[in-house]
Amino acid sequence: MVFVGAISSSLVYITYRTTLQKSIIQNIRFRAAGIMNMIDRSLQHRLAIVRIITSDPIIRSPDSTIVDITRKLLEYRNVTSSFISVSMFDIDGVRISDTSGLDIRRRRPETAPWLGSAKETLAIAVGKSSSLGQIVIYFAGPIKDNQGAVIGSIVARMPIERLYELTEQLTMYHGEMIHIDLVDQEGLLLYSNHNRKGVLSDTLHIKEVERSLADERMGSGIITRTGSADVIFVAVRERGYLDFRGNNWKLIARVSTITAFAPANVLRNRLIFLLFGIGLSVVLLGIYFVRQVTMPIKKLTEGAHLIGTGNYEHRIDVGSKDEIGALARSFNDMSENLRRSRNDIRAVVDNIVDGLITISERGIILSVNPAAQKIFRYSEAELVGRNVKILAAEPDRSAHNDYLENYLKSGTSKILNRMREVTGERRDGVTFPMELTITRIDTDSEMIILGIVRDITERKEMDRMKSEFVSTVSHELRTPLTSIRGALGMLQGGVAGELPPKAAKMIGIAAHNSDRLVRLINDILDMEKIESGKLVMNLEQIDLVPLVEAAIEDNRGYAQQFKVDFQFVSHPPHARVRGDADRLTQVVTNLLSNAAKFSPGGGNVQVDIAQNGGRIRVAVTDQGPGVPEEFQSSIFQKFAQADATDTRQKGGTGLGLCICKAIVEKLGGTIGFDTEIGKGATFYFDLPAWTEEKTEPVRDRVPGHAGRVLVCESNPDLSQLLTLLIEQAGYEVHSAPTAQEAKQLILKNRYVAITLDPFQPGEGGISCIRQLRKEGRLPSIPIIVITAGTAEDEIELNGLTPDIVDWIRKPIDKMRLVASIEKAVQDVARSRKRILHVEDDSDLVTVTSDLVRDIGDVIPAASLADARKLLREETFDLILLDLGLPDGNGLDLLSDLPEHPTHRVPVVVFSAHEMEPADAARVNAALVKSKSTHEELVERIRSLIQQNSEEQHERQSI
Repeated sequence: MVFVGAISSSLVYITYRTTLQKSIIQNIRFRAAGIMNMIDRSLQHRLAIVRIITSDPIIRSPDSTIVDITRKLLEYRNVTSSFISVSMFDIDGVRISDTSGLDIRRRRPETAPWLGSAKETLAIAVGKSSSLGQIVIYFAGPIKDNQGAVIGSIVARMPIERLYELTEQLTMYHGEMIHIDLVDQEGLLLYSNHNRKGVLSDTLHIKEVERSLADERMGSGIITRTGSADVIFVAVRERGYLDFRGNNWKLIARVSTITAFAPANVLRNRLIFLLFGIGLSVVLLGIYFVRQVTMPIKKLTEGAHLIGTGNYEHRIDVGSKDEIGALARSFNDMSENLRRSRNDIRAVVDNIVDGLITISERGIILSVNPAAQKIFRYSEAELVGRNVKILAAEPDRSAHNDYLENYLKSGTSKILNRMREVTGERRDGVTFPMELTITRIDTDSEMIILGIVRDITERKEMDRMKSEFVSTVSHELRTPLTSIRGALGMLQGGVAGELPPKAAKMIGIAAHNSDRLVRLINDILDMEKIESGKLVMNLEQIDLVPLVEAAIEDNRGYAQQFKVDFQFVSHPPHARVRGDADRLTQVVTNLLSNAAKFSPGGGNVQVDIAQNGGRIRVAVTDQGPGVPEEFQSSIFQKFAQADATDTRQKGGTGLGLCICKAIVEKLGGTIGFDTEIGKGATFYFDLPAWTEEKTEPVRDRVPGHAGRVLVCESNPDLSQLLTLLIEQAGYEVHSAPTAQEAKQLILKNRYVAITLDPFQPGEGGISCIRQLRKEGRLPSIPIIVITAGTAEDEIELNGLTPDIVDWIRKPIDKMRLVASIEKAVQDVARSRKRILHVEDDSDLVTVTSDLVRDIGDVIPAASLADARKLLREETFDLILLDLGLPDGNGLDLLSDLPEHPTHRVPVVVFSAHEMEPADAARVNAALVKSKSTHEELVERIRSLIQQNSEEQHERQSI
């Protein structure tokens, strides 16, 4: 019996030790994996907060001030207590806002650990913050504008000590602390709980660590001797969490076998005394003990799995007070920390003033924050699970599913990562304007689309009130001010006789201030034109030298009021640009007057014109105090004044430089300044230099045959011959030896016919024209083929290109060539569309005529009466209609349109005001001048004319 007891005891001990060894290694690995998982989740949650910050409209908007950005960053930092500071940097790495009052406008060195990566994607880095004086973890992410381009970055900092706090609860093991080392992919030690510093050393048995990492099975670990003791090594690699892929960090845990096997050693000592006991009892006790060990581990494994799936409310109930129970309590603490982190993010989302809506890839609403519920007047239960199109008004509601389906198929979207204005619809059916930004978020399981919504009803109402005010100023103030200024001028001129000195002085004050008021009104009206897109340019070739000389002479008297003189220092013989003479004079005058106002008495203002390559610069340099540093970033904004009191005393409105910037940029140029405090400033603008169009000399034209022909021929001798023959017939000729040059000329000029050889080497002219036609960038132009091709080639080519009017084989028949061109000219004239433009702004009519010159001819009508007369006498293919006309509302013209069974004229409203839905339904299209681009207007006209022609053809064929 004693022998049986001894054998039984030994078997129990061996069985227990083997089971316990696996359990301990598994336990340590669970702890290590739990620590790493907790770190990853913590990093991912903070990255998610950074992603929300970078998507915030205020952060992304170029119109947001530093105060607005800083207030928004403070709001995020206060809601999320993890960060000690949040900073915003521009694209060049210059800090422009910080919640801790750090030095803004300071450029970060290129070696900053987060700078490079944050321009592309979300990034994490660890380093010592020079400004904070401690080791921190950087969370950085790119800020993108509405077109998806990176414009800056957000960097949040968290002390690394907060990361340490997550791990300390899982490191106690059987009364001792497990040694934990966290290293990066280069082996640099990021964190250690036993005060080691530096890189990973050989004493940690790197080979054993690598063997542990090579075996990813649960429970893998290495037992090796370190010094005089055996140590269990367990290493785990970072897995990442959700869309956070990790940083390739490694976590190494080690514990001495003495500590790990302390329970086994105690049992061994006890078994020596019980060696002679009853073997059966020992076996039964051993089996029971093993079950006591394995069952808590099973509970621990199941609980860890539930926590890993996101059930942070689950708690592991083991009940024991040994190391298994301690580990279970550590897992419970970890789950509680994760739950709090999740609640922090929800608190941020719930307190954002903008509406946040997440939808699935099929358009189903997954979540909404309280702001979105307030905007649309729905509860969360009424929205979650429904299609997001219920929040959109028509026509976006009907087209929503098609938009989403096209995006899923093509992977491209014109609205992704762009802020755009759309119309939303509330629960009660009321529609309202809103700004919408859509962002795609990819997770491991699915794609989520985040919509950021802002109600702009109040802003639109303010814009309407502003427009009404500007209209009042235009119509109610300009006329009486002109009369007042004229009367004062006549009094100063002596129309009422010589005035007493005091009266003359008062009249002078009144005249001076009326001039200021007129300038202010003119500046406000100019700004309104700029913002509404009504600023029209009369573009022509201009020599800047005489223009600047004239501006200097016109303003010399004004400068003498400040005892300042203008000096035209240097300029080339000619400085030709393409521009509007009146508007450029306005720009130069504004720069000269500003320089005179802010120059000291007796000072000089120097004016220079210089040409650098293809750009011409006009520079105005003063000797004033310079531009203050705090004012430099906003100097070209509306109502911007460095010293408002001083500026008003000098007669400024704060709009001049803003208007100059708009004019220069509309002419394709740039404007800027250089300054030195106390020594003056130089304001300059650059414009593209005028380039003469290279054309062949034009012969005297035969009356009735004026037009331009493009000769596309690679053979120079033949090209010259064709040019001479066509010029003798009275046409202007452009030549293009290659298809690429022909393409550029076709896009730039208007031609009545094109001659080409479709079989010349390289890219054929027919292919070039066919591609332009496919892209919708070329109207129908008659083509005359001149080639040595065969009859079979002619049949094939005619089948592919319906615009070919003749096929002339070499050698060339001059009479046939001229006859073909004349036929082409007649065909073009017959095919030209007639567009009635009802508009009282002659400048806009001129611009429209130039825009649609490839589609048809514009016939202007400045009033309803003129339009009605033209409609009675002539027919048109389309009517472009303004609503605000001198003699009534443009919509009154709709009742005068002729009813014809085969010819219904499409109507496009092109006005400064938005139409009511009921009125918009009466016309084919309604465009707002300030919101519609030239390309949109031309494309709408082109498509409606084409559609109407096709419908007319179908009705006639019935």
